[in-house]
Amino acid sequence: MTVFEALRADLARDDDLLASALTTAGAFVDEAPTALVAGPGTDSDPAAYRYGVEAIREGHLLHWGQARLVETDDQDLALLAGDRLYAAGLERIAATGDTETISRLSRLIMGSAAAMAAKDPAQAERVWEAACAEIGSTRG
Repeated sequence: MTVFEALRADLARDDDLLASALTTAGAFVDEAPTALVAGPGTDSDPAAYRYGVEAIREGHLLHWGQARLVETDDQDLALLAGDRLYAAGLERIAATGDTETISRLSRLIMGSAAAMAAKDPAQAERVWEAACAEIGSTRG
């Protein structure tokens, strides 16, 4: 099962309303910037890191209207699903015991949201790229 299939399955199990908003889009593969997470910093549990960062990425995209897995015109539902995915991502990585990455991800969420609120999506992407590269390249 791919990380996106796992995310889709988890959202479908969570709530009928979320399940009804899931897209039927094809598989996603190692899209930037989350592909940068693969590296020595995530060797302890690559699947957990990939799931966690992709869940947070999808939460970010839901909050800012560009989601890949959930399609809805209901902004409240998009925010709910986005918050659910932020929490799922943080929870998955917290289970690894890697508190430094949780801290990095918290700064990532805050920094990318600030950039989007300032209507600077290019800066938000730079924040994402830098954080994902840092997480992937850091050991312990």
